[in-house]
Amino acid sequence: MTHQQIRVNNFPFHSSFGSPVRFQGNLSGKTLAGIDVAFHIEGSGYSSEVDALLNQDVVTVEDPFVNRSYRASIRQTSYSSTNGRAATYRFELREIDMTPEFKILEIEGHQYPVARYVERDRGDEGVDRDALLHLSKEQFEEVQGGGMNWSLHEEGDNTYYKQIVHLVPIEIPVSNKINFAIGTEHQALVRMVCSLTARFEALVNELAQNNVISHERSLAILGDDWKGLLDTQRIDEIIRQTMKVPDADEELVSGNQELG
Repeated sequence: MTHQQIRVNNFPFHSSFGSPVRFQGNLSGKTLAGIDVAFHIEGSGYSSEVDALLNQDVVTVEDPFVNRSYRASIRQTSYSSTNGRAATYRFELREIDMTPEFKILEIEGHQYPVARYVERDRGDEGVDRDALLHLSKEQFEEVQGGGMNWSLHEEGDNTYYKQIVHLVPIEIPVSNKINFAIGTEHQALVRMVCSLTARFEALVNELAQNNVISHERSLAILGDDWKGLLDTQRIDEIIRQTMKVPDADEELVSGNQELG
């Protein structure tokens, strides 16, 4: 790699046009490279090539300041021209922060295969990290309780589970580890629970009035001891079923796209 040129998608700029930048990647945790570029063009030469370059979202950079190449985002920060005969460009190149890859996740001493790993940079809120595990029935039962989406799959005689596991950095205080619904989302959930409760109570009263169930049974169903209506294993199963989705892999991908 020549030390006299910055090359962006193989288009050359003299190194004097650039100022090196260093920044910390939120996803990788590594120190990443970048360049702030400023240059002046006389006449119409090369302006169309530069404009085409600046229309790209991602480019390949040969960086003489760190003596290596990398994939980078490109963003024009300013442009000025004089009677169409001269132009001044300023743009920034930033190395793309890459999510680390790993194939095994260890939970409480047990190792599980990772099929997909997704990180989402939430800015000041930090980084969301989710892993998709492919599990046998025994492994699936070991990792239950995390409150994340899962799905059941059958391929011939083979049955397996997909389980999403949310990873929380150990340096985050415990008080910050739970995300609560806020604002209109919280209000919508309250209204939904209230409406379902009202409908359920009306249904139980209707059944009692028509002697489908006894008055005593209706009081038991609507009483405070709702956990006593079913055994603990069945209640755990109901909780587990609320997190079941058609395909946890698709759920993980769609969630990443929504946040992106």
